[in-house]
Amino acid sequence: MAQLEHPPDSGELTSRWWLALRASYAQAFRPMLHADDVRALFRLLGEVRELGVNATAWRTHLAASLQHLCGCRATLALELTFPVVHPLTECWSACRSTAMLVDAAESGVDAADRQRFYDDMLWYRHGTDDTLNTLVPLYGTYFTRARQELVGDERWYRSPLANEIFRAHDCDDFILSTVPVMPHTYASLGLVRAWGDRPFGAREKLLVELVHEELARDWLDAREPRLSPRQRQVLELLRSGASEKEVAAALEVSTHTVHDHVKALHRAYGVRSRGELMARAMRSRPRVRLASIADGVPA
Repeated sequence: MAQLEHPPDSGELTSRWWLALRASYAQAFRPMLHADDVRALFRLLGEVRELGVNATAWRTHLAASLQHLCGCRATLALELTFPVVHPLTECWSACRSTAMLVDAAESGVDAADRQRFYDDMLWYRHGTDDTLNTLVPLYGTYFTRARQELVGDERWYRSPLANEIFRAHDCDDFILSTVPVMPHTYASLGLVRAWGDRPFGAREKLLVELVHEELARDWLDAREPRLSPRQRQVLELLRSGASEKEVAAALEVSTHTVHDHVKALHRAYGVRSRGELMARAMRSRPRVRLASIADGVPA
């Protein structure tokens, strides 16, 4: 699949970007994406980035927008952690006992039915129903899959999972996309269509894949080196414009100690000057924040 270049920091397309985008997709994706889809995609990414400091706000907006754009019965935007490491077959056969739902937003799910919807649809047990066991090798990787890529129509519509669980919630075809963003932490998107509605096509899968690809770039490019608490304090003071002498006074340590911390920061970020350090440190703050991260640092 063709890869998009880094989007403009403002989240808005410049003329150069718009021309490059049209040229890039003119041949490969013309059967799938209309120009209106591309415009909607970049508008959505810009809006999500504007809301980026509030994880619940951007997830809620993303879920509602994808529901409209892709014609869904419901859309889920999730952040999950798996703090305990298990073999994948064990972890995902009883995921309710090992996974922690850090943040969740949805569109198209009634508030009164929300808990039951999540219990039934999210905490799927592979050990009692193997209909979607083709998902198991994908967990922990970066993937976007439509239901038909995981299980064929004949088996799906004969399965208890489809007839007893999905149908009870008026759900049928789905797309699932997951991105590992930190150790044991995953961002996921789930889109489902109503029972009996037409299946998702290549267009909807590509839209979801591109959205997650661009958001993942924010998160993965923003990974910060492991810093000690004192190094983080020094870095934050440097970010505020303080000199090394002012940092020493604020922290009540010697300038020599501060200088040693600054040299350690240079090594951690792979830079040689304060200007490079500030530029690299600012890039380490994702435009779209995860709920499990505060100020770009894992909580």
